Amino acid sequence: VDLELAEREKRERSLIEQTRQLREAQQLSHIGSWYWDARTDASTGSEELYRIYGLDPASDPLPTFTGQRGTFYPVEAWERLNRAVQQTLQTGIGYNMELGALRHGKSIWVTARGERVQDPDGTITGLRGTVQDITELKTAEEALRRSTQRIEIVKDIAEVGFWFCDLPFGTLEWDSMVKEHFWLPPDAQVSIELFYELLHPDDRERTRRRIEHAISTRERFEMDYRTVSPEDGRIKWIRAIGCAFYAADGTPLRFDGATFDITESRRVEAGLRESEIAARAASAAKDAFIAQLSHELRTPLTPVLMTAGALQEDPSLSDDVRQQLRMVERNVALEARLIDDLLDITRITHGKLSLRSEPCNAHSLLRNVVEMVQDEAEERGVRVSLDLRATRPQLPADSARLQQVFRNILRNAPRASVAF
Repeated sequence: VDLELAEREKRERSLIEQTRQLREAQQLSHIGSWYWDARTDASTGSEELYRIYGLDPASDPLPTFTGQRGTFYPVEAWERLNRAVQQTLQTGIGYNMELGALRHGKSIWVTARGERVQDPDGTITGLRGTVQDITELKTAEEALRRSTQRIEIVKDIAEVGFWFCDLPFGTLEWDSMVKEHFWLPPDAQVSIELFYELLHPDDRERTRRRIEHAISTRERFEMDYRTVSPEDGRIKWIRAIGCAFYAADGTPLRFDGATFDITESRRVEAGLRESEIAARAASAAKDAFIAQLSHELRTPLTPVLMTAGALQEDPSLSDDVRQQLRMVERNVALEARLIDDLLDITRITHGKLSLRSEPCNAHSLLRNVVEMVQDEAEERGVRVSLDLRATRPQLPADSARLQQVFRNILRNAPRASVAF
């Protein structure tokens, strides 16, 4: 008797342990088991089954299969499940299906499986099966689907191609866009040899070196190269960006990345460079023309200035003639300064205008300027007067440039005056 009791206790402990392990396995895999008794229409289920549907095993009764309509499953999902159950009862073929379910009124996803149970004499006694909560899996699948759709949108808009290469190189996995970048049809089989064959001869060796360097140093791979059409020799400019992936021991496993067709941007860059070269040539031609023009304009002014200055020394000339000669001298000097201004514009444009600082007297510069613009101001009915009261008129400056500033101010002032 003692042996029988001991054996019974051992079997009971084993059964309890197996039940515990089954319960833990169901919790880990989110799988609940159930049984439906055809004679009583009663259903029983494991604790995990209760959890999946949001019930408390200690207090909540498990509804009948008919009662699960609208509580465990939306109406449409229950109708699908009911058709599967009826077919299993009739044919003996089990069902396995994914469908939407409800937990506390919120949507979840489950995988429902069931099979028919019958006596040895063939009498159907019920159904048994499992329900697995696959909500997390479905959520991940949906996130992956959306991410894939977004990537496809980016690929279509940006014309990005993706390539995946196991190391060492052999057969290469390219999507259709990369194949298009290399003048290949979508169903083409690609090898590392074909990759180098379709590169421009001048780009093959430097591409090979860059790839080997990126893999050996774990650096990002990025470069531009040309692909050549095997049919007509047309060229595309391609930008490739990628990196290698490594095993735990540092062994390189893959070399993956993306390609972009930059042919159009290269064409635009070339056009801009040509335009820049043409603009520089035009600017140089303009500068040369201005320099030549300034020389040609200044050349005849020098003897005129010298002659006017010499005639003013002639004592036989009347005061009116001397005044006219001074006016000629001032206008010729003004013309020379205008030519100098033209050259200054060119120097400023090229950043080559230089200033020469030296001691100068602001009063003297202002007197000179007033004398230059006096006649023009009088012609406009403007009287220019000087009020020089600076106690320290000496200052370091470029006298020619400072005088030019004063002259421009005084020449523009009459235009803005009331009299004008």
